[in-house]
Amino acid sequence: MPRSKVDPGRPSAYKGAKKTRIAHESLRHGDRCPECSKGKLYARHIEPATLVRVVGGAPLQATVYELEKLRCNLCGEVFTAQPPEGVGSEKYDATSASMVALLKYGSGLPFHRLARLQRSMGIPLPVSTQWDIVRNAAERIEPAYQELIRQAAQAASKSKLTRCQTTIPCGVLARIRKHVF
Repeated sequence: MPRSKVDPGRPSAYKGAKKTRIAHESLRHGDRCPECSKGKLYARHIEPATLVRVVGGAPLQATVYELEKLRCNLCGEVFTAQPPEGVGSEKYDATSASMVALLKYGSGLPFHRLARLQRSMGIPLPVSTQWDIVRNAAERIEPAYQELIRQAAQAASKSKLTRCQTTIPCGVLARIRKHVF
């Protein structure tokens, strides 16, 4: 399969993404310009602003939000619609990070195979981007991970087990003890 010449960071690369048009919340085509009060706003021949938000699914899905832009024909001021509630400021949300990590470390799917799968579905996700997503997510959950290790070590040190009586596999418990002590 030939590689696309489209930059995976550009919204036009997301051919398989769901597209949602967002109208400006208070201004319409033909309204008076709120900046100069003399010109009229128009939307023709002006590209919308775009936001790409990638969320986890099976495997990953994306939505491209096309935010309407209106320009005053007199003063040239441009007014862009606000994104809908709940879209968030991050391109890749927590579900996409958990899905990439689960596919890589839980299912053994190499990053390059996921990149190829995503590209074939029209949602580009380069290997380097996958690594960045997983690394950033790991940094955010590191305190929780350390607390789980601490709690497991406390539980293991308080019990006087002669044999493994927990639902945790004994090998894991031994590794936790070795790691903590």
